[in-house]
Amino acid sequence: MVEASAVMRTLLYLGAHQGEGLSRLVTSFERVIAFEANPEHCDVLASRFSTIELVRAAVCEHDGEVAFNVSSNGGASSSLGSFDETWLAPRTDGIRMTRTMTVPGVNLLRFCRDNGVDGIDFYVSDLQGMDLTVLRTMEPLLREGRIELIQCETTNDGQHNIYKDLPSNELGEFQRLLEPHGYSMVGKGWGALQKGVFSDVPEDWWEFDSLWEHRSGRGHG
Repeated sequence: MVEASAVMRTLLYLGAHQGEGLSRLVTSFERVIAFEANPEHCDVLASRFSTIELVRAAVCEHDGEVAFNVSSNGGASSSLGSFDETWLAPRTDGIRMTRTMTVPGVNLLRFCRDNGVDGIDFYVSDLQGMDLTVLRTMEPLLREGRIELIQCETTNDGQHNIYKDLPSNELGEFQRLLEPHGYSMVGKGWGALQKGVFSDVPEDWWEFDSLWEHRSGRGHG
């Protein structure tokens, strides 16, 4: 993830898993709100990070209970969706969904409005196929440039979502959402992205991380 050079105000981390990515950022922000659907991962996060606001819920389009599928790779690919067989076919690791649990779902825009989040310095999304869908719910804040930096897991154009029952998560759809609101892609690769660095990913990869910045450089002033 992007390394912050000075303490900033608010980090939203969607899909925190057990905190691997979050650990590089948590001390750089005054307010850290982390969302995680898997209760077991939430327990790990709570024990690792005493200062964060932990939301034990799946981020989605609406509030209410949702079905959450847990993957065999330590839960790293757990999702509201189920794997696309085309994506699974060439793999040799035997990854699969092992069980389904019912967890709370939360609409992110409603959460932000209810909890005094009117500006976001860094928005990190690792939602396993739901990144674009959830980002669309934040369009009122995007329209006003109230989110400065956005990092999302993104599907290559021309590839389906790796989860067959979820909407598109393709780069072109991110561009169509973000560019009219003054955002441009400023980084690409995998993991700890840096502004201005566009790293190639293997052609057969379905996904990569993309980094977007509002044209103000400080979206919410």
